[in-house]
Amino acid sequence: MKKLILIFGIASVFGCNQPQENKTEPIIETQVVSEPIQKKSSANFVVVSEVHEPMGKSPGNPNPGHRNWYSIYVENFNAEDENVWADMSNEAKSKPHDMNGFTVVFFFNNKANTPSLNNGLQWAEKYDKYCVGGYWYYPNGEQEMKRYPMK
Repeated sequence: MKKLILIFGIASVFGCNQPQENKTEPIIETQVVSEPIQKKSSANFVVVSEVHEPMGKSPGNPNPGHRNWYSIYVENFNAEDENVWADMSNEAKSKPHDMNGFTVVFFFNNKANTPSLNNGLQWAEKYDKYCVGGYWYYPNGEQEMKRYPMK
């Protein structure tokens, strides 16, 4: 019995008792929802404002993602061209998104009336009529693209 205890003690000292790894916060990796494809319209996209902020931890979500908000001016916007709408959707899907995060992209047809999102997703009502599209990517993986979301 003494030999068994001695062998167990030696094994514990020389390798069976490996130190535990330091626990660190998980790294939040972003992903592109889909690869951008070749543009089909003459529209150009100018990011006027973008905000990336961490979401708070909660008991139900110990590894929160980020809120990613974009306001984008669509140069050469033509509501009659279906290719513009497809390009807007592809542009929104090309923005980074993390697994537990929330991504919102708003498109505007007037550069001077494309609001900054530094104060969050609330802007003056005067900008609503220039908002021609909105895209939402939710933490559960659902995606939604709307035309004229403020109407």
